Amino acid sequence: MATHLPTRIPPSDQAAPMIITTDEELLDRALASAAAAGVEPLVLHDVAGARRHWASASVVLVGVDCARSLAGLALPARSRVLLIGADHDQEELCRWSMTLGAAVVVLPTQLTWLAAAMAEGVTAGAPGVAVGVLGGSGGVGASTAAAGMAWRAAQQGRRVLLVDADPYGGGIDLLVGAEDVPGWRWPRLAQASGHLGDLSGQLPVVDQLEVLAMGRGDADIPSGEALSSVVRTCRQSHDLIIVDLGRTTDTLLYEGLRAIDVTTVLVADDVRGVAAGQRLVAELGGALPGPGVVVRSGPGGGVPADAVAGALELELFGELGHDRHMRVGVLHGEPPGRAAGRRWGRQCDAVLAAALAGAGHDR
Repeated sequence: MATHLPTRIPPSDQAAPMIITTDEELLDRALASAAAAGVEPLVLHDVAGARRHWASASVVLVGVDCARSLAGLALPARSRVLLIGADHDQEELCRWSMTLGAAVVVLPTQLTWLAAAMAEGVTAGAPGVAVGVLGGSGGVGASTAAAGMAWRAAQQGRRVLLVDADPYGGGIDLLVGAEDVPGWRWPRLAQASGHLGDLSGQLPVVDQLEVLAMGRGDADIPSGEALSSVVRTCRQSHDLIIVDLGRTTDTLLYEGLRAIDVTTVLVADDVRGVAAGQRLVAELGGALPGPGVVVRSGPGGGVPADAVAGALELELFGELGHDRHMRVGVLHGEPPGRAAGRRWGRQCDAVLAAALAGAGHDR
């Protein structure tokens, strides 16, 4: 006889995680993560009550056993949906991940990661938004775009963290002129896991912009779990986290994608750039959260921006044009946002606004 799993109501009206599963073993593991995070989740033994709490839950955990039933409800899309299952559920997890727009979490392997994911949403005020910047081809200027958007947002009074997740980019602190500013780099956090403490005062700061940059050696490359832990933890202390994702399709990239809300894919406005962007998007498939395309236009003009977006079948977040002032400024260690002209800065603002709207945030 199946055991009836009671509905547990959180002790307050504060947004809390919601767990939907009929699998007792899966529930026990999810509750262990919730206990480690110090949160009291709402537990549903079927999908009947999911609609009522769908929008208000800080994060939704869906047992693979309930995936088909939940998909049948056709609930509106939302961020922070996690599909949980065991190692032997891999095929089913992959089958329902894209349908539900959910990241896959394998238990008990990722118990610590899951605890951090549940802890991040239960804070006073809305959690920060994480935006990933991904180059559709080499040399398209993804790091420059990430740094530009982060710098502009910081000057507008937001608390912003720029995270370097490109092991082969040379260190984003060099790009923003922070190479000599004291503070922690990735070597200090390369093996971090779980929910970290407040990093306030520990990271380099340039013009109110906090930066977490790569070290200079191969041994200093962070683990995928460390990247995820930093991004998820800093949602509690920052309004905005911008992650320069690089272009390596390895564990670091995929863990970075799991931790963000929306992906901006930079694509050059030429035939080769569009072809490279198409291949990248096809390779990453459903791993890209809320993707949109940003067209990097050259001085001579090229493929129209709407045509680029159509070719990639992604929403158009905007364009970033050529700026003749920026190259000189960056060579002298000025952050791209400070070095560029007003037009490029306004384009950065428009791209970021579109990305945040795509993630369901108006900030």
